[in-house]
Amino acid sequence: MNYQYLINTFDVDNLIYEQIYIDLQKPIIFTKYIFHDYSYRMTLSNRLKHAANDMLKLIRDFEFNVNSKVSDEILIQKYQKLEEYIHTLPCGCNELKPTSNNLGVTETVHPSLSEVLTFSKSNNRMNTLDEKRRTRILHNLESLKIWISKACDFDEVKRYEIVKELYKIARTLRQLSIDVQPSLPDVFLWMICNSKRVAYVRLQPEDLLFSACQGERGVYNGRVQTLFLQTPRTSDKPIKSSTNAKIQIYLWLGTEEQELNIFKQLPTGFDMPPLPLTNDTKYIRYNGRSLYELRCHCYKARSLIASDETGFSDPYLSITAGNETQTTPILKESLCPQWNITLVFRNLIHVGSRETAEEIIGNVVVECYDYDEAGDGPDLIGRFSTTAKLDLFNEEISSNRPLFQWYEFKFGEQRAGELLAVFELNEVNPETLKVESTYDLEEISIIPENFPPNLHITKLMKNKIYDIPYIIMPDLKAYEIEVMFWGLRECRPINFQSIQQAEVSIECAGARITKIIKDVQKNPNFEPTYTDADKYKITVNLPEDNNFWPHLSICCVQHCLFGMKEPLGNLVVTDLQKYLEKTKFLSSPNNEIAADAINELSKRLPYEFNRVRRSVIDAYEAALASKDNEIGKKKLTIFENEAGQTKTLDESQQTTINADSLEQEKENEIDEISREMTKYTNDSALDKLKQNSMEKAATWWSKYYASKAKLRLEKKTRIDLDDELQNSYNVYADFFEDKSKVVLKQRFTFWSKAKKAFMRAGKARKELKDLAIHGIENLAERTKSKSAIDESLDIIEIDHLKQLTLLQTFDIIETELENVYDYEGFNDCLDKFPLYKGKGTNRSDEIGDENRVYAKFKGKLRIRQVTSDELHRRVLTNLNKIPRIYVNPILLNAPIEVERNKKIYSGIRTNQQMLQFDFNQNPITLKCRLYIIKAFLFRAWDASGKADPYIKILLNSDIIIDDVNSRLYNTLEPVFGKSYEFEVTIPQQTILRVQVWDWDLASSNDSVAETSIDIENRWFSCHRATCGLQKRYDSAGYNVWRDTKKPLIILTELCRATNLNLPVYSTDFRSLAIRDIRFNCDPECIEFVTRGTSNEMSHRKVYHESPEEYIRQNTALAALHAWGRKINPEGALVSEHIECRSIFNPNFPDIEQGKLEMWLDIFSMSRPPSSAPVDITPLKPMPFQLRLTIWNTTDVELNDENFVTGEKTSDIYVKAWVLGEKDDGQQTDVHYRSLTGEGNFNWRFIFDFNYIDIEEKIVHEKKDSVFQIGNTVKKLPPRIVIRVYDADLFSADDFLGECILNMTHLPIGAKTSNKCKADILLDSRQRALNLFVNKRIAGWWPMIAPLKAGEIRDTTLLGGKVEAEFTLLTAEEAEKTPVGKAREGPQPLDEPNRPKTSFLWFTSPWKTFRYVIWLNFKWTIIISLIIFIFIVFLLLGLWSLPGEFIRQISSKVFNTNGGKK
Repeated sequence: MNYQYLINTFDVDNLIYEQIYIDLQKPIIFTKYIFHDYSYRMTLSNRLKHAANDMLKLIRDFEFNVNSKVSDEILIQKYQKLEEYIHTLPCGCNELKPTSNNLGVTETVHPSLSEVLTFSKSNNRMNTLDEKRRTRILHNLESLKIWISKACDFDEVKRYEIVKELYKIARTLRQLSIDVQPSLPDVFLWMICNSKRVAYVRLQPEDLLFSACQGERGVYNGRVQTLFLQTPRTSDKPIKSSTNAKIQIYLWLGTEEQELNIFKQLPTGFDMPPLPLTNDTKYIRYNGRSLYELRCHCYKARSLIASDETGFSDPYLSITAGNETQTTPILKESLCPQWNITLVFRNLIHVGSRETAEEIIGNVVVECYDYDEAGDGPDLIGRFSTTAKLDLFNEEISSNRPLFQWYEFKFGEQRAGELLAVFELNEVNPETLKVESTYDLEEISIIPENFPPNLHITKLMKNKIYDIPYIIMPDLKAYEIEVMFWGLRECRPINFQSIQQAEVSIECAGARITKIIKDVQKNPNFEPTYTDADKYKITVNLPEDNNFWPHLSICCVQHCLFGMKEPLGNLVVTDLQKYLEKTKFLSSPNNEIAADAINELSKRLPYEFNRVRRSVIDAYEAALASKDNEIGKKKLTIFENEAGQTKTLDESQQTTINADSLEQEKENEIDEISREMTKYTNDSALDKLKQNSMEKAATWWSKYYASKAKLRLEKKTRIDLDDELQNSYNVYADFFEDKSKVVLKQRFTFWSKAKKAFMRAGKARKELKDLAIHGIENLAERTKSKSAIDESLDIIEIDHLKQLTLLQTFDIIETELENVYDYEGFNDCLDKFPLYKGKGTNRSDEIGDENRVYAKFKGKLRIRQVTSDELHRRVLTNLNKIPRIYVNPILLNAPIEVERNKKIYSGIRTNQQMLQFDFNQNPITLKCRLYIIKAFLFRAWDASGKADPYIKILLNSDIIIDDVNSRLYNTLEPVFGKSYEFEVTIPQQTILRVQVWDWDLASSNDSVAETSIDIENRWFSCHRATCGLQKRYDSAGYNVWRDTKKPLIILTELCRATNLNLPVYSTDFRSLAIRDIRFNCDPECIEFVTRGTSNEMSHRKVYHESPEEYIRQNTALAALHAWGRKINPEGALVSEHIECRSIFNPNFPDIEQGKLEMWLDIFSMSRPPSSAPVDITPLKPMPFQLRLTIWNTTDVELNDENFVTGEKTSDIYVKAWVLGEKDDGQQTDVHYRSLTGEGNFNWRFIFDFNYIDIEEKIVHEKKDSVFQIGNTVKKLPPRIVIRVYDADLFSADDFLGECILNMTHLPIGAKTSNKCKADILLDSRQRALNLFVNKRIAGWWPMIAPLKAGEIRDTTLLGGKVEAEFTLLTAEEAEKTPVGKAREGPQPLDEPNRPKTSFLWFTSPWKTFRYVIWLNFKWTIIISLIIFIFIVFLLLGLWSLPGEFIRQISSKVFNTNGGKK
């Protein structure tokens, strides 16, 4: 159909817009088609789409409450609404209000979606695909119900995770609505220009379908919709992401019987055309019109994507409403622009009722463009569409909800930024033709004074702009943003040219401050002026609601020739709350160790420090604010579960957590973990003697393995506790099938109650029993996952770990040192901000591409609320004098003097001290000692499945150490044991990069991965990250003090630096006092000094050091360890540690390639270390020889049966090995035909191996192939495996039993075979000895039979017993007293006294006849021989009888005497 209308043409920023003016006469296109009825498919899709949309509304409401930080009770109520909706999925008809919009729609409540799917079984029109789709939807809905019904934690951090998961549910419902079988053809709307199709929109038919049920109606049916038309794809042009046209249209699709409902939902006020409709109906005509005014209050935008290659954008807004488009001024080079203007669309014509004005005329399209003078015109940054609210001002003021909202720009599916704005629709009075409003708009003149040409472009402006009225602005508070410009780091060359002069600008809320570095290469720090100007301050007014806070932009440009500037990069800092100064409180005794507990938890966390820090801070700030420690305790427990850590706490930390959550309970309550750990650290007299002897022979590696042992014991305790709790929860999961609210609430709190029960001191067992009264007896059976032998060996290993913990230990941090909560990432003095260049995300809360980082800005941001009334009035006075759009708060700083609080934080003081020196002219030289212990590589780098790793060390990009000659061969767990010493100059050299490389013989070496350490941040940090504080001060021995300053000096300097009085010591130096806080020396150190003699103390204290000095240093050390808890909450000091740093490959920055165990000591060259570096050379294994003599076996299973005699026998032989069956496996000769299970051997095995005592591991080196370079090193437990077999001639030998013995904890064997029981191996309480200490043992040991397929046993089956003798010698001892293998000399063994029945039948036929056949069948053979002889004679007689009979007859008949004469 052809219609002719007036076309309005206008130009905006070189873009031509054409708008069709349609007045009161609205065109109609009416068509009829005949299709098969597949409405049941379309209605099902619509039900799912409506469910997804309703879920999104509920989720957004839930998210709003999360952002508003409401209480857990309100969140639980909101969550229950979501849960109830998922369980019911109603159609929505009962929610309709009696308005004109639901005319013709019944208010009957239709079946729920689950009922619809169930009723669909009787639909005969459904084919197989329909049935499968129905089944799939039902299954997915049940899964969604189960998921949303599970217990949720509403902790500050977990809330946002819940929101993300809820959005996944909405997306799932949306995906389920897609039907692979098309019901009707898709609907296309084309825009045709000059007979060419230039734009289109494609609609699915179910979206237009009419139904009496609101839930089954299409989302576009019966509504005036705003649709965006896109450019079609052609052969030479791709699809453009921009919109070519916008159209407002009313769509309806239905059957002929429903034709009466076509116009019932159309805006009222028109002449009804005759029904039924025919092709002659060309239009409908409205009787009147009304005028409206749309006001778009655009405050500011944030986090816009960079659209230029420079890494910036020149953004402006293009807003379209009705038939008009207006734009804002263009802001140059900004990613967080602040327009602070109002755009007004006057005299918008609306036909229809007032209720439909929002839907039709209030539709607003906001697009953000990047202005480009050259090229193809502006580039689209992002767009969104929204609906202006009618009478918004009055409604929102009455509800006390904020007027401004953040609207998100989208570019396709990508997030492109946010706009803070208000869209208000007002009706024009028909008599006065004016809008009745409580405020008037003040026009802003577009002149250079208001819009400086260096910051704005206004030549494209053709519409008027107005200032945002103050009455609708959010409530503001004055804040001071303090910026310390420190320097630029890690600058990369651009176009093969190094960066010389650079300028850094920081912009926030329209205010900008800049500073210049003249020569980045020579002097990477900003030049100080020795005045307060180095700490630039800007005063800005920020909303009270931090949800409306702007983002802060950091930009860096390079000054080029001829006055040109080239951008180096920029960053949008999204979380300004992170830099807001908050009042710090000294911790109470309960909170002190609870904070220690959180600190310990953070040491076990994976590589995501920001999440860790946020959750911990929120937990304890909530506790302090509410004065309720139960809140902090609850959040700590949730934080612990989320982290997935397995590290338990020591007794002091755990006890304090209990006190933190249960302040009213007595201190004498001791929980299970505390008692368990107390066992591990038993301080008995025997342990002290053992500790003293161990420390005399200890090395650094002893200390290392003691720390590992302590960590492993703590992990085991935590795993056992968590497993028991989880199993108890699983036991009772079946009790929570009821979906009632009461039971759901019980299930929601079950896990937290169980955790609290175990965390309580004396009530753990009792409360868990109360929670799990109906089935706790089943826990023991459910937790069995290991065999008895494995459990016994685990207990042996635990005993060894307990013994190691008697030595001194250090912290083993299973992540980077920067990730520890107390140390704040060493950003207390300096922050590092990566600056991104080019297109892409520049947000600080998103991970950007490292290849786009051309420089990193170092400085410090602090935001402080200005509390001075005078300052506040002065700022507001100045703000009222200057239009808000171009207020530059830096201009207001000159006349303002900020009153400082009397309390100066340590971080501020440190920054002030840092700015007193010009480090460009006076660089700091440091001596660094890097200790690399070992690495763990997660993937192979050679064809053999291993790698040949070595270390390479770089400062910035300069290689200072290439240790290729110390490469290790064929290992993914290299033990380097290397220390490297080098000098570092700050600020020129700040980044230490430790790389792991893989050596290759025939090709270039491969870079495996690397880790980076900011030496500058560690050096300036208040946490003293230079040299970790040891847990005990010793002046000699394996725990000798490493730092160049002793604890006494360090404590004195800290007190002076923080303006505290010097510590006051007691007369005996066993305690000291700072302020009113007292610190005591470790009692163990006092006892060591008071009871020991000079010779006994030589392994810990040098002879010339007095006992009083030794105690005094340890007392000062105790104060240093408690410094961050009791003195300075922001200054916890770094303790002695090993950090396990994650290493990453630059080509795969998101994939962790392994771990690197290391630590770094930093010393000033003004006080260089006088001692040598700590010797961490890997321990050399010691050669040993084990002589195992197998004497006899007994009670071996008789596995063979003689097919002739039926006898049970076994051809017994014994096999043993230490390194492996194929490596050093040896076997005895065979004791054939054992009839009683007894075997006699007198056979000697000799095993040579290398052993590391402290590790209790055997070191085995071998080549995996002949082409391999170097040996592969394996570390094995010191176990010997003894097995007994039944030899078979024509088949595989049968395995009858085995005995696995740990040489470090070898059970004492029985003296006789009758006393040999399986408990010797399986009962951990059996007496045992260390073969490396006792050297020799003999006795009987049991052989455990293997479990056969299908076999069920109540007790362990013995496979035999073996009599053996073990003798362990060092290589030197073995060389002095040599012996031979088997029974050979020297020192040969006697031949075994085996019975005569022991032989191999195949090689001894005579013995086989004598001892097998004759012995068992003697009388049978004799009787058989007699019978055989008798039969032979009988046969001979029978054979000769006929001949004799004939001869006798013939002699008588023929006269046998006839021959005589």
